[in-house]
Amino acid sequence: METALKAIAEPTRRRILELVADGELTAGDISRHFDVTRPAISQHLTVLKRAGLLEERRHGARRLYRAHRAGFAAVALFVEGLRDDGPGQVMRTGGSHSTVATERLCLRREMAVEAPPPVVWSLLTDAEQATTWMGTRAVFDLHPGGVYQVEVVPGEVARGEFVAIDPTDRLAFTWGWEGDPVRPVPPGQTIVVFDLTPIEAATLVRVTHRDLPDVVNAGSHSAGWGHYLERLAMAAEGRDPGPDPWVTDPDLRTRDLGASITRSVR
Repeated sequence: METALKAIAEPTRRRILELVADGELTAGDISRHFDVTRPAISQHLTVLKRAGLLEERRHGARRLYRAHRAGFAAVALFVEGLRDDGPGQVMRTGGSHSTVATERLCLRREMAVEAPPPVVWSLLTDAEQATTWMGTRAVFDLHPGGVYQVEVVPGEVARGEFVAIDPTDRLAFTWGWEGDPVRPVPPGQTIVVFDLTPIEAATLVRVTHRDLPDVVNAGSHSAGWGHYLERLAMAAEGRDPGPDPWVTDPDLRTRDLGASITRSVR
């Protein structure tokens, strides 16, 4: 965090990140935007790479640079932690409280789970346990920058990188869909944060999904996290969630997501 904040404190480096936010550029392409020497630009690129804010890819003899979105996620979480966002609308679902809030392409859901935080944490971070409540297959490399990958339903894979790992407290990872031309949410585009707060013998589980591109995606992802939070609660409380009905009955999933999208755009 300290390295990243120092890196973006310098105006030239902030401008470089703006240039490569949505595409790749060579060092030569970048240097043409500044009245400084090429070696000076190379030094700035090195600082940004070391801070985890810039990716470098070789293409033949060229080196291409683009912003590393997962690197920004940690900075964004730090800044968001300084804010005091109020709660959204509270509903009661299946005996637990569920909160839904949509704010600037950001959604939040909360649910009280009758289990201690370590139990919930294991269900979030152990790939085998995670698939008892969400997905048919999961690959977790549990360290900052490690792979987060879940085949949510057959043929639809969510992928990202772990950003923050604070055991039994907070888990954050980037999120997007592999090879899906319909959803405009590519891997690494959005950030998912799970916050666990102990409340007596239970845990308040809050999932926040940031940086969604539009209300349609916010609505469908809100419905998705609501569906899976209920299954997470069942698994944490020692109840068998059973087979995911969205896997066994794809038409049900289509109807549920379609209904949520309709509500979102009204």
